[in-house]
Amino acid sequence: MAFQKIFTIDPGIAVAQIVEEGGLNDSEIESMLYAEGNEGNLIPHRIIKYQRLKNFGELRGWRIMRIAVIPSLQDKGLGSLLLNKVTEIALNYSLDWVGSSFVSELKVLNFWLRNGFTPVYLASRKNEGLGGYSIIVLKGMSEKGKSITSFLSANLKDKILRTSHQVYFNVSPLVLVKILRSTPSIEYGNISDLYKAKIISYLNGILPYNSVSEAIHALATKYFFENKFDIDDVLLASLFARTFQGKSWYHAGLSLGLKPRQVEENMKSAISQIFSKYYNSFEDFAIF
Repeated sequence: MAFQKIFTIDPGIAVAQIVEEGGLNDSEIESMLYAEGNEGNLIPHRIIKYQRLKNFGELRGWRIMRIAVIPSLQDKGLGSLLLNKVTEIALNYSLDWVGSSFVSELKVLNFWLRNGFTPVYLASRKNEGLGGYSIIVLKGMSEKGKSITSFLSANLKDKILRTSHQVYFNVSPLVLVKILRSTPSIEYGNISDLYKAKIISYLNGILPYNSVSEAIHALATKYFFENKFDIDDVLLASLFARTFQGKSWYHAGLSLGLKPRQVEENMKSAISQIFSKYYNSFEDFAIF
């Protein structure tokens, strides 16, 4: 651990505690690849060990360990003001990244997203001591830092979409949707005419969800990969909980504070909006 530093906005109003990480030598990087110790380099350790990205260890960055504003002055933008101050100073130190690690709580995640930070890592196991899944967010300072941040974010998108029915089943679908919406756009291609026909039949009340689930999954995958337009987060979370996490209507409702019927109504609304943006027509048809 190179050093710790404190940044403030006026004494006692807002405080940020940072630690420098990275700038590792080959021996330290190899140790992180194959052993548990991180020697005070939490973010490099997670990226090197779990993403197998050796060259991240060469980069230097600041991990914001804590950022706090006195309760009477919270929600007035002071935390964001202090965060901007930290990132501006980081540029003068020729750093590659600024980042933080925290438990996946929606309000905290929204704070970092509003300030231009990108999720690049979501722990695969719940931290029982902290009561949640740890997230790492980064903001690239150098060109290398920006490139690696984008690369890691795209990989996280892929992992969430592929494994949420197992690895992230218990993570809030709203948190997962927020993460996905912050990832870079990746072209996915069109869904088949058969899938289009099935989705239209579902939206028109002809077929039930279970009969068209693979088509809905394909359309939703296209949407989350491409990130081309906005849809309400609660609608998307309803879609995600059912389609990617594989929750029942009842358990999806529990995770969102909704009744089962509301979940399906939300999901249908999300599917309808996504389909209309991509394909315009809802006229029912058969492909043969």
